[in-house]
Amino acid sequence: MNWTKIKLIYGQGEQSQKMLDSFVDQYGFNRCSPYYRVHHLDQLLNGERSYNRGRAVQTKLDRQNVIDHGELFKVNGTKRVVLVSHNYQTYRRVREMFWCVIDLGLRAVVFDSKASYYNQGETIMTLVMSKSTYQYYRKQIISNPNLIYII
Repeated sequence: MNWTKIKLIYGQGEQSQKMLDSFVDQYGFNRCSPYYRVHHLDQLLNGERSYNRGRAVQTKLDRQNVIDHGELFKVNGTKRVVLVSHNYQTYRRVREMFWCVIDLGLRAVVFDSKASYYNQGETIMTLVMSKSTYQYYRKQIISNPNLIYII
């Protein structure tokens, strides 16, 4: 991944920027990257550097395009990496994502459209992360009033 300073990759306008800033402050992220398909998503989200080694493993997440407007956020010096997807209120895609996340041994958290800084009111924001990252952010996640599901 090409990690850069936090910037608004998707979304537009002052409101999107304010919501992104709030999201970043809540979780303490300091680096971001657009999401591109990798060989081993579980290794990437567990903070391992070997996520593109070996044969490409195409997950259902990649085949069925359930990641929409995907972004990665991380905290430098830690293994905390979070994949953020902004899906256009298609719960079918979100349900498909859950099965993939379970198969990979990851966690997914879904927030309603009020929490999404990309096209607020139109897109559902989903966070995909490792189990250890979920445990680290658990208090922030469950205290969010826009929380819908945790898998």
